[in-house]
Amino acid sequence: MDAAFVCMYECNSGCPRAGPGSLRCTHNQCKNKQRDDRAAARATGGNLVAAPCAPRTESTSCFRIKEVIGVSVCLEKMNETERRCGRKSSDDEICYQVRGKFAKSKDEPDDDMLPDTRWVKLASLVDNNLDEEACELLDTFARNLLKVAKAARKRLRDDTEC
Repeated sequence: MDAAFVCMYECNSGCPRAGPGSLRCTHNQCKNKQRDDRAAARATGGNLVAAPCAPRTESTSCFRIKEVIGVSVCLEKMNETERRCGRKSSDDEICYQVRGKFAKSKDEPDDDMLPDTRWVKLASLVDNNLDEEACELLDTFARNLLKVAKAARKRLRDDTEC
């Protein structure tokens, strides 16, 4: 039995993984959800790959950040009502794609930590009590993202003024 496995649908049923490398468990409810997700993706011409915020759960956590690569607010997980009416920002699960060192505990020596690139929930990073340097990397990424968005809006305005 895979003790670190958590179903991508977070059903908490305790059922085993559906197969080697599968992101869901063997519970019927999860099987039906995956079937419905795939049917919806085919109907819209979308991608059948799982959302970036629903990766297989790792048995290790991020304790050192080397670089922040991306961010996601997991809009893929919104239900029909939330898509139509919106949702509270407090409900968003912000994930950062980070390159860093992963381990089972913060007390492990740096040499024993595994270097990797993964999507990590902001809440998990906060729970791991990252140092000031890691927090600054998250802040710098957010500032740069804001600059990119402002530049894109400026280009859009400049193109429409012609």
